[in-house]
Amino acid sequence: MSESADRLSAARSRLNSLRVQAQRLAEQPNPSRHVVRPDSSIAGYALTELGGAVTQSLFGRKRPGQSFVRSISWNNLQAMRQRAITHSRNQAQAILSEVESEIRGLEGAIKSDDRLRLLHALAAARGSVRPQTMANRCLIVIDRVSYTSPNDLPKPSRAPQTNTQTAEDGAAILRSFERALQQHISHELSKQSPSWWADLVPKPVRDQAEHRRLQRERQWPWTKPDETDLIHFVDFKDYGKIITDSRNWETTFGSIFRDKEFVIQRLRELEPIRIEISHSRTLPDKDTIKLR
Repeated sequence: MSESADRLSAARSRLNSLRVQAQRLAEQPNPSRHVVRPDSSIAGYALTELGGAVTQSLFGRKRPGQSFVRSISWNNLQAMRQRAITHSRNQAQAILSEVESEIRGLEGAIKSDDRLRLLHALAAARGSVRPQTMANRCLIVIDRVSYTSPNDLPKPSRAPQTNTQTAEDGAAILRSFERALQQHISHELSKQSPSWWADLVPKPVRDQAEHRRLQRERQWPWTKPDETDLIHFVDFKDYGKIITDSRNWETTFGSIFRDKEFVIQRLRELEPIRIEISHSRTLPDKDTIKLR
């Protein structure tokens, strides 16, 4: 293993421990909306009644004492919320700083463009208002590092292959990946609606897939029905449109893929590779590595 690969592997290991902390913080309830106080309603009621009893004995009226105690309780609650927000934000900033330190330490170990993109994403995360948002953006950066290649990645050593062998290997990898992606989309969206294709797939994607299926049925009318499911006529860029559609992203795929831009970019990179394989052309080494 090269020095760059060793450094990247060590950084990933340390980032995985930070992932646990970031995930825990991201799943915490928003402190500005929720602060747990044991028996807060009972204690508040008792204090309010006590304040009312005191002012009634002194002035013959309960309301001033009750209002005074409610004011104190409200101020205490606000102070507790602010302390919780500050604590969560300090936690998020500490995690972000450690992630940033790891990324800066990868200088020379990964491509400078990749490193700058990661640092730019962290800079955007630092401007987040909510600690949970900051933690989620840290998770996105950590996920990106897991897909980043070492700067001096050696070319795979293998026996020379013919164009046909290379195309067959690439086609097998691509077919396996695409089948898994289709099954994942179908499985997840079917949880949201039995008629998920009509309800949750954007209309332009549906129309294009239906047009492709119609063309195939005209050419090969003996095709089996299970080989003509519409999901099998979707391009890689169309998979991205389904996954990042606002309805599907919010309810299903956002928690899985986390980063819309990352998903769109990776699927877009696979589209020309798919075209090359379909024409039995030899893939450049960089495309083979990316596909694997």
